[in-house]
Amino acid sequence: MTDHEVALLFTVPGIKDIYELNLEHRALRLTPLQSSVGTLLVTGSTAVAWEDVRRVVGAQTADGHRAGSSTMTSGNRELVGYHGSDALITLRHVREFRRAIFINRSNSPMGVRLFSGDNVALPPATNGTQIVLLVHRIGNVLELRAEPVPHDWPDLQIWQEFDFSMTHRAPTSNRLH
Repeated sequence: MTDHEVALLFTVPGIKDIYELNLEHRALRLTPLQSSVGTLLVTGSTAVAWEDVRRVVGAQTADGHRAGSSTMTSGNRELVGYHGSDALITLRHVREFRRAIFINRSNSPMGVRLFSGDNVALPPATNGTQIVLLVHRIGNVLELRAEPVPHDWPDLQIWQEFDFSMTHRAPTSNRLH
């Protein structure tokens, strides 16, 4: 989808228009400026999985376990990953980003904060349902969606539900034969 086609999308609120992404208010869309400046910070997530525009897929938990492959930006930073307990998307390189899901296994809400200070919350699991945050790029904007999944699903099943299949790079050797 090209940038001018973004105007053809159905209307959804912006991050300043809603307080919480939940089953009633399922989506919001950032502006092109909000989608490209600073870092999108997700607090309260316990795991993230991502895909870049080359279809490289990886995942990481807040406690450091990894699967798949990292996507490094030209600034030698991970496009998506954890810094301490916070998950980050480096927006300066958003054109390399395709999508990510953020999972919350805690009893506390997840939060999304932009460089501008704008933020939105996602509730913790209730009644056997947890909300997964899906962030995907459409042209030059990011859309954030609250997606319900059963609370008892393991991360692997959630990845499969959203069609995340981990990318594994072939090992390389420094030895010459």
